[in-house]
Amino acid sequence: MLHEIGHLLFNHHAVGAKDTHMFGDLLPDLDASLVTGLLGRTDYTTRQEREAEMLASLIRTSADDAAQNRPRSVAGKLAASLGIEASADE
Repeated sequence: MLHEIGHLLFNHHAVGAKDTHMFGDLLPDLDASLVTGLLGRTDYTTRQEREAEMLASLIRTSADDAAQNRPRSVAGKLAASLGIEASADE
């Protein structure tokens, strides 16, 4: 999922997407151009794949770090919300 988000954020485009008319029938509540952009990619350049995968890895690493460093105590949460760096979180 993060890999696909990377393609969207980098504005990578589909190459040679076929049968895009069926997306409207299968997913009528979604914008056809969005669905085509997500599902219609059939060929990627190596650069596009590396960019999308690198961004996915950076997002995942950042989220993991944030989860591990999240304060547990009420005082730690309050300090974090005020932008204060607590010395010890009990």
